[in-house]
Amino acid sequence: MIPDSIKRVLLTSSFASIVKPKAGPKGKVNTEEDWNTEADENAQGADAYRYSKVLRSLAAEREAWEISKKHNFELVTIYPTFVLGPVISNWADATSILEVKGLIEGTNDSVTPWVCDVQDIARAHILAAEVPSGIW
Repeated sequence: MIPDSIKRVLLTSSFASIVKPKAGPKGKVNTEEDWNTEADENAQGADAYRYSKVLRSLAAEREAWEISKKHNFELVTIYPTFVLGPVISNWADATSILEVKGLIEGTNDSVTPWVCDVQDIARAHILAAEVPSGIW
């Protein structure tokens, strides 16, 4: 049972679950109608990562939209891309550090050119919670 006091729910997912890599964003604003239908279970590299996001996210996100409609609350989704921010550990082998290192050294071409700062994503969550329409 969902309490009537719930007016808005924020859902953080991944851009990989909505972007269509072959088509690219090309200035398009994605909405709840967009899903990565190009992901393939036989994908390799970055496409395999996107497929894992779609596999985990697609059914859950669609269900969240259905629940929000049924129970009459707003669902605001945030789809960050490659998230970077201040390093808070001493691990030199953290995934994001290795990804950026590979990009700098020219050994990693799978990193998306769309990067988000973790602090900006935090601000986006605050705005999504506070702005009446959830869209700004």
